[in-house]
Amino acid sequence: MKKIIQLALILLFIGFGAAAIAQAPIPPPPPSGNGNTTNQTAGGGAPLGSGLSFLLAMASVHAGRKWMLHNSRQKV
Repeated sequence: MKKIIQLALILLFIGFGAAAIAQAPIPPPPPSGNGNTTNQTAGGGAPLGSGLSFLLAMASVHAGRKWMLHNSRQKV
């Protein structure tokens, strides 16, 4: 029992230490002359609607195929 508590404490301290180190600094302001005075989001505002609908359609086709293959097997 004592070894389990020691191991848990060691892992806890390692976890908190890694979380403290992993904090990213604040990004620098954008350079002047680029036309924007604020930071832009990643991706530049890429349209997500068509890709998301394609992903959902393909996932539903995959799930339907798996369901049909699972239910079409003859049970002995």
